[in-house]
Amino acid sequence: MLTPDASLIEALGDLKTRLKTRSVLDATGLRRRVASLGTFHRVAACTPDDMLRQRPLAAVDGSCQSCGAFPFILAACRAYAMVLPGERGVTRASVHSPLLAEEEAAVEFADLAAMRAWQRALAHLEIDVAREAITRFQPALLLMDGGFVPFENKAPETWAALVSTARERGTLLVGIIEEVASRMLGARLAADGSPVLFDREVLYGLLAPGEYFIPEPEICTKKGYRTVFARLARHPQAVGCDFLDDQAECIPQVMNLLAALTPAGSRGIPAIVDIVDRRVRLSGRELERALSAVLDPVTRERLLTAHRSRRSY
Repeated sequence: MLTPDASLIEALGDLKTRLKTRSVLDATGLRRRVASLGTFHRVAACTPDDMLRQRPLAAVDGSCQSCGAFPFILAACRAYAMVLPGERGVTRASVHSPLLAEEEAAVEFADLAAMRAWQRALAHLEIDVAREAITRFQPALLLMDGGFVPFENKAPETWAALVSTARERGTLLVGIIEEVASRMLGARLAADGSPVLFDREVLYGLLAPGEYFIPEPEICTKKGYRTVFARLARHPQAVGCDFLDDQAECIPQVMNLLAALTPAGSRGIPAIVDIVDRRVRLSGRELERALSAVLDPVTRERLLTAHRSRRSY
């Protein structure tokens, strides 16, 4: 195995110098400036039934795994909605490959186009299982893995149907954003000549455990939605929570519940979201086993086994 050489160390040193320009104000000054953009709140102790009131709780996640090398590649998508109590659930899966296309797609960077198509397919599956879970079980709260905007962009009609169903059945939708990549706060805090920081940078260590921040409506750049930033555990990284505009009045009680569902020593994600993630995750080995059960060895070798996988090193 190669060890880092002088050129790599030099490149990383340059990165370190450039990252220093992204420094933020001291915690006291930064918190004061952030406070001008919204309001800080503390979660209150509660039990799940304080909000659920005997209704179920649901969470949705999806997974996509591929094998082969483009265009001899296959992608399998799977989505799972888990409903508590009783661990009832809804699962759906789909398979995609350029080999299944009826005609060759005359698209530049066809491999990237295929990946985007798989992402759209996975979004549709996640929304579909969420809608079925709401229809069948009528949960008080349904957690999606991720923010609302990507779902809306990838599957606008299916997403609109889910939102409509949630409103009809009285289900609160919340998107749990594990990787905060917005700049709604950073853009407002940027001074002349200073970089526009990502909200992840702004909020790191700024919130106390059990604290959340609600930006003013005009600060939120997501039309039709409200985003809340929260530190639900001891880890200093903030997570995001997306709400529908017309369900924003329930933010305090939902945040209380999410805090109750999040282990204090965790990375700050409600436990049910991590459980769904583990159960739906499709590994390469699992996909290979499924293919072995369905396809004959010659077909797998001829079409779906990447030649580089036969390297001896």
